[in-house]
Amino acid sequence: MRERRCAGAVVLVGGIAAMATAGSDHVAGWSFDEGSGSLAWDDAGDTFGLLDGPTWVEGIAGTALHFDGLDDLVELTDGDGLPDALGSLESGSVAMWMRFDTLPDAGVLHSMMYLGRDWEDSDHSSFQIELGHSQVNSKLYWTITEVGEQQPTLCYDSTINLVTDVWYHYVLVVDETGNTGYLNGEVMGNRHYNFGSPDHRKFFGDIQIQTIMHLGHGLFAGSDQWMGGTLDEVRIWDRALSAVEVQEYFDSFGYDPPDPPDEDGVTIESPEDGDVVAGDVSISGSSVGLEGGHIRVRIGDQPPVDVTGIENWTFDWNTVDFPDGDTSIRVVGRACQSCPSFSDEIMVEVDNIPPAIVFGSVDDGDVVWGDVSISGSTTQSGSVTVSVDGGEPIPAGGGDPWSVDLDMTAAGAGAHVLSAELRDNGTLIDAAEVTLIASSASPPVPSCGDVEFGDRLPYSNAASPDWVNTCGDVCWPVVTFHIIGHSESLGLASHLADVFTEAPIDFREFVFVEHSIAGEETWEWITPGSDGEAAIQSILAEADGVDAPPHIALVLTSNNVTWPAGDPDMSDPNYAKYVADVQALIEMLDDDGRGVIMTYLTAHRMKPSNLMPAWYENLAIGDVIAEAEAAGFSRLKSGPDLHAPSWCAFPGGYASDLSHPDTDGLRQMAEAWHPILTGDIKHPGDVNGDGAVSTTDLLAILSAWGDCGECVEDVTGDGFVGTDDILLILSYWT
Repeated sequence: MRERRCAGAVVLVGGIAAMATAGSDHVAGWSFDEGSGSLAWDDAGDTFGLLDGPTWVEGIAGTALHFDGLDDLVELTDGDGLPDALGSLESGSVAMWMRFDTLPDAGVLHSMMYLGRDWEDSDHSSFQIELGHSQVNSKLYWTITEVGEQQPTLCYDSTINLVTDVWYHYVLVVDETGNTGYLNGEVMGNRHYNFGSPDHRKFFGDIQIQTIMHLGHGLFAGSDQWMGGTLDEVRIWDRALSAVEVQEYFDSFGYDPPDPPDEDGVTIESPEDGDVVAGDVSISGSSVGLEGGHIRVRIGDQPPVDVTGIENWTFDWNTVDFPDGDTSIRVVGRACQSCPSFSDEIMVEVDNIPPAIVFGSVDDGDVVWGDVSISGSTTQSGSVTVSVDGGEPIPAGGGDPWSVDLDMTAAGAGAHVLSAELRDNGTLIDAAEVTLIASSASPPVPSCGDVEFGDRLPYSNAASPDWVNTCGDVCWPVVTFHIIGHSESLGLASHLADVFTEAPIDFREFVFVEHSIAGEETWEWITPGSDGEAAIQSILAEADGVDAPPHIALVLTSNNVTWPAGDPDMSDPNYAKYVADVQALIEMLDDDGRGVIMTYLTAHRMKPSNLMPAWYENLAIGDVIAEAEAAGFSRLKSGPDLHAPSWCAFPGGYASDLSHPDTDGLRQMAEAWHPILTGDIKHPGDVNGDGAVSTTDLLAILSAWGDCGECVEDVTGDGFVGTDDILLILSYWT
C-alpha cells in the first residue's frame, strides 16, 4: 500500500484512515511529488526549487529527486534570488530523507543542503549538511563556518558510518538552548562534536554572507561538492521540534529501517568481565571503523602498549608479575591522532595461586543419600579432613587423591555443607567447601546450560489470551501487581520495582504491593478469618467496580510443610489438597470477574529441606492450569519456572539457612518475572506484538471488524472490534 502525504497528514490510499502528524506547521517544504518538470514547489511557503540536472525517481513517499554526484543541484529561491525569509531564521528545524548511491572518498563529501557564499575565500561562511568530510568516512555531518574563522565554529558528526542503498531520515534542531540531531526518529545521543558543543546556537541567520541555497551541491576546501544519491521530503520549520514530534513525524512515513551497521568502536571479547585468570592469558577483541589507526591496551596501572591487529586484535599477557585480586583491562583505539577515541574496559580476578585442595566427586547441588564416597585432590602434601556442617573432622585417606566415606542418611534430609581442610603439621594450608542435598529421591536434574531465570513454567492455558488487556472502559496509567505468598517471596515487591525501574515499559507504571505472609500456607489463605483471607478481601475492595484500574495477582504459595505431597498424582491426598486449595485461591482472587484481571501461578524454588514435596507442587501447577483450560477459564496464566534455575544457582541466592532466598535470590526471582510480564502485558493497541502501535495494528483491527469474543484485535476488551478500538490505538499511536 502506497502512502500519499499532503499538508502534514498521512492518508492511507483506499480510504482506510487518515491521521494527523506532528510538525505540519513548517514554513517551507518540498515533497518532490511533482514527478516531472523543472520545478519543485514549496507546499508551505513561497520558496520553490529550480532543478538543474536531477531526475525524478521513486522516493520514500511518492516521487523524489536523484542527484548524479557530478553536477546536479536544486537552487532554492523565492523568485528574487536567495530565499530571504529562510536565510534570516536564527533557530528552527530541518528534516530530510536521504539515500546514497556511493560513499565519499578522502577530501570529498556529499552535500545535501548548503547555504552560504558561492565560492570560498577568506570571507567564506556556510551552513552545510553533508556526508563525509576531510577523512575517508561516511558519517553524517552538520557544519557551520563563519567569516574570519580558519576552522568551522560548529560541527558534529553521527559517529556511525552510513551505508549505501538505505533510506535515512535526518532532523536538525536548533533553539535558544543549543542544538541536537535525530537519525531515524531517535536522538543522536552519541554524536561527536568536532567543533563547538551542544549548547551552541547557530542556524541560517548566523551565516554572514549568503548568495546561494542549494540541495545536492555545496562547497568544501575550495571545490564543488556534489551528492550522489536521492533526496525526498525536505522541510524547514521556524521553531524547534520536540523529540516526540520528531519521532511521530518519522513514524508517519511507515518506514522500517534495517538494522544499523556496527558502530565504530573497540571491544574486548576475551576474557570476559569477572573471569578468574592466571598465567598466560590471551586478550582479544575486535574493532569497527579504526582501520589505519591504532589500539592500545592498559592492564592495571601499567603503561599502555600496542596490540597486534586492528579489526581483530590480540595481546598476550602473563599474570605472574601481577598481585592476586581485581585487575582492570582497558583498551583504547583511534582511527587517527586527532580522531575521537573509543574504549572498552573489563575487570578480571588474578589468581596466580591455585587452590591447594578441591572436591572432585561432587558439586554444589548434587543430591546424595546413604553411604557416599567423597573424593578430591591436593596440590601439595599434608593431611586432609572432611566435616559435615561444621561437625567433627573426619580424616580422609589417600593424600592425592583423597577420599572419605560419609553416611548422608544419618546427616538427615536437607542441605549440608561439606568442608575439606588441608593441614601440614596442624597448620591450615587451604580449605574447600561444597553444598550437597541429602534426599532419598531426586527431581529430574536440570540441564543448567539450557535454563535461565525468565523461562516460563511449561504449562499453557489455551483459554487465556496471548496478552493481557489492561484497558477496559479506561486505559489507566498504572497497573497494580499483588504478590501473594509466604516467606519465599517476602521482600519480592521491592526487587520487582527495582527491575521494572531499570527496564520499564514506557506506556505503563507498574506498582508492586507486598501481601506475602511468613508461614501462611495455601490452605490458610483461603480460610475465613485468616490474615491471608483478609489480604485478599483488601485486594478485591480495590479491584471491584467498572472504573477500577487493572489489578493482577502473582501467586507463589505452598502447603509443603503442613501437607507435603508424597506423590505427584491426584490419588495422593496432600497433592490433591494443594491443587484444590490453589483453585480456591484463584476463585477468590477472581471473584466472578470482579476481582483481579489475571492471576499468574508459580511454585517453590528448589527447596533442599523439602525437596520432593516442593517439586511436586511445581508439577501441580500444571494440573491447575489444565483444569482451568478445560473449564474455559481465561484469567489464569503460568508464571516463571523458579525451581530449575534456582537449583542451578545453588547455593547462590540462598540465605544461610539454605532454604529461603537471600537478597540475590529475591533479585533472581524478580528478574524471572520481568520478561514474562513485559511479554504478556503489551502496549494497548499493539495487536501484532512488535512493541509499537502503528499502521499494521490499525489494519489488523479493520480486518477483524465486528463480534470476535476474546480476539487480540479487541483492544478495549468489550467483545466487539469497532470504532472504540480504533480510537484507543490512535490515542497510543507510536
